Amino acid sequence: MTRRNALSICLSFIVSICIVNLFLTVNKSKLNSKFLTNILFISDAIYRFNVNSLNSRYISLPSDDLKQGVIVKNSEAKKVRDLSEHIDSLFTVLKINPIISSNLWTVANVYPEYVIPRPFRKEYINLFDRDFAEENYLERILKLENIEKTLEGSGLTVFETVRVFGPYIEEGTNEELFSIYYPLYLEGVVFSVLVIDVKSDFLNDFIADFNDEEFTWFEMSDEDRKNISTIIYESLALKTEDRKVGLTIKTPIQYNAVAILICTLIIHGCFLIAAYIRRFYVESSIDRLSGFYRKDNFISRKISVNSMCLIDIDHFKKINDVYGHIVGDIVISEVANRIKSSMRAADLAIRWGGEEFVVIFNDELSFEQFNCKANGILSIINSETINDIAVTISIGAIYSESEMKLQEAFHFSDEALYESKNSGRNKVTVYRYN
Repeated sequence: MTRRNALSICLSFIVSICIVNLFLTVNKSKLNSKFLTNILFISDAIYRFNVNSLNSRYISLPSDDLKQGVIVKNSEAKKVRDLSEHIDSLFTVLKINPIISSNLWTVANVYPEYVIPRPFRKEYINLFDRDFAEENYLERILKLENIEKTLEGSGLTVFETVRVFGPYIEEGTNEELFSIYYPLYLEGVVFSVLVIDVKSDFLNDFIADFNDEEFTWFEMSDEDRKNISTIIYESLALKTEDRKVGLTIKTPIQYNAVAILICTLIIHGCFLIAAYIRRFYVESSIDRLSGFYRKDNFISRKISVNSMCLIDIDHFKKINDVYGHIVGDIVISEVANRIKSSMRAADLAIRWGGEEFVVIFNDELSFEQFNCKANGILSIINSETINDIAVTISIGAIYSESEMKLQEAFHFSDEALYESKNSGRNKVTVYRYN
C-alpha cells in the first residue's frame, strides 16, 4: 500500500465517522420531533372527541340489542350517549397515527353505567359484566389508576390527569397491552374516561418504521424500555420540558461500525475515482516520451512570455535512420530529462514537435541570467553521449523586457533557431528586445 493510498483511507475513515455521527444526530432529532408532534396529534384528537361527546345526544338502547356496540351494567341503562360516529372517527384517526398505527387495539369510552368499545369484541362482555358486578366501573378505574375525580384544588391540568398502565396481559384476548386512561371532565368533574389500548410493541414498531423510512438503525434504550409508561405520560401531559427529548434512543455499535465501513469505502472510492480522473486529465496533457506538456494544450491558449527557448535536436532524422526509432525515442527521452534538470519549478517545458522543445521561463530573469540558462541547457546535452551517440542541440531564444504573446515569441525564437542551424548547429542564438 502506498503512502498516498494509506493517507486516503485514513482521511476517508475520519470523514466517515463525522458523517455517520452527524447523520445519526440529525435523525435522532428528527425521530423525536416526529414522536412529540404525533403525541400532540393524539391529544388534539382526544380533545375533539371530548367536545363531541359533551355535545352528543342520548339514544334509547334496547337491553337485548348488542348491535349498537355498547356494554351496559346489568342491562339497567335506558339511554346512552350516541357516540358511535365520534368514537369510530377517533379510532380511525388514531389508527393512522405513526406512533400507534397498526398497534391500536381498543378505544373505549367508560361511563358509570355503560362502556362503548371499538372494536367490539365478545370477550369484553364477560370482562365488563364481572367488573360491573363489583362496583361502578368508572369508579373502579378512578380508584385503580388514582385519577382525580375533580380538578378543583388539585393544581393539575387536564393533561396531567392522564394515566398510563402496562404492560399487562388482557384477560380473554391474552394480548399484551398498554392502556392510556384519559379522564374527560365537565366543569372540573370527571364524567367519563377514555381508554386507549395499544399493543406493547408500539414504540419499537414506531422506531422500526422510522428506520425503514430514513435508513437508520435506532433502537429504544434499555432505560426507555423500562419506562414506556412514564415516557407516554410525560409526553401526553406536555411535560417534555423535563425531558429534552421524548425518547432516549441508541444505535448498536455493530451497526455503527458497518455504516462507518461502508461510508469509508464509498469516500475512499470517490477519492480513487477523483485521483484517476485527475491522473487521466494530467496524462492526457503530458507527452509520455518526454514528460513535457503536449503542444495541443497550449496552441490555442493565450499565454504571455518574457523569455523562451526553442530547442531542436541536431541531425535527429539521421539518428532515426541509422540507429532506429527505438534509439531515437531514447535520445528524445534523455534530452528531455537533461533539459528538466536545468529548469526551475516555475518554468514550463513543452514538446512542440518530434524533436523540438519549448522552454518558457516564467520567473523574472535578467538577460545575463537567461543567456546563462540557455547555454547551460546546451552544455548539459553535449556533455555526455546518449546511448553512445554524440547528441547536440541547437537553441533559438527570445528575451524581452516586456511580455509578448506565445505565438509571437515562438516566431522570433524560430528565426533565432534557424540562425543557429545555419551557422553550424550546437549553439545558442538569442534575440533581445527591450
